[in-house]
Order: sequence, then structure tokens, then C-alpha cells
Amino acid sequence: MVGLDDETAPFGTFIELYNIESLKEYTTSSINSYFGLENINTLDRYFNPREEDGSIIPVTMTVMMTNPQQEVQLYALTEDDLGPFAMEDSELKKEIQSWKAFYLDWSTKQIMPTDAVTATSCVEYNFVQSYDFTNRGNIEVRLTIERQGCRINGKIGDFID
Repeated sequence: MVGLDDETAPFGTFIELYNIESLKEYTTSSINSYFGLENINTLDRYFNPREEDGSIIPVTMTVMMTNPQQEVQLYALTEDDLGPFAMEDSELKKEIQSWKAFYLDWSTKQIMPTDAVTATSCVEYNFVQSYDFTNRGNIEVRLTIERQGCRINGKIGDFID
């Protein structure tokens, strides 16, 4: 069960997830959307940052534990390795009992049309999807998006196509 539908949720609001199936479906959908972004028929051109071998940089998952003495857990999630979301539902349910919150981080770049009047020819979007377990009966999911000109050699600048 989802509190708000992605398509209709106003920016800055959150959705609520109430069961393991919804949690797995939502996170998996987010990860798959990131990896499939370059292959879908969007209005503009997007591309994801790449590793030296040409593969798309994985989504970073950071897990905060309920016990502050436990170390933060980090995962590199891909289409083929969904980390804890590849577990059976009963295993994941047991696992998340020790989680306080987790975050999915990724970025993508948008190439602006050459005829567009913009300050830069490339815009980088940094996404953080936060999952808060504070209420324990539900999970609040929020999306934060930061937008800036693309970084080239550590500086914000234009993208050369």
C-alpha cells in the first residue's frame, strides 16, 4: 500500500509504505528507473555517470542502524545486485528491524537542447531518496533533488557533446 502515487505527489511531500512488498517494489522501481533512464523515450537527453569500464555508477545505499553502536552499512546497488532488496520477504523483514533509516543516492545529467536559452548546456541532478522508519508502523519516503550546472574537471561548466 502506498500513501501517495508518484505521479500525483506534489514536490516536497512524502509517500508512506506499509509492507515489505511495497518497500521492495518502490526501491526496485527507483533503481531500475535510474539504470534505464538513457534507454527510455524522454523529451530531453539524459545520461548517467560511468565507471572507467563504461558501466553505470551504482546507486549508493546508506543504512543507519537503530543501535548507534553499530556501523553504518553501505551498498552499491545495480539492476543485477539489489542488495538487501533481493532477499526473500521474510528475510528482509527481519533485517530491517535493525534499521532506523536508509538513503538511496544517485545522479544523472541532462543535455540541454542547443536552441534552449539556458545558463549551461548541461544540468546535473543529484537525487536522495530517504526512507524513515521512525514511526515503525510505516516508512516515510521523501525525494530531495539538487540541480546545478555539470561539473567538468571539478568545476561547473558546459558539457561538450
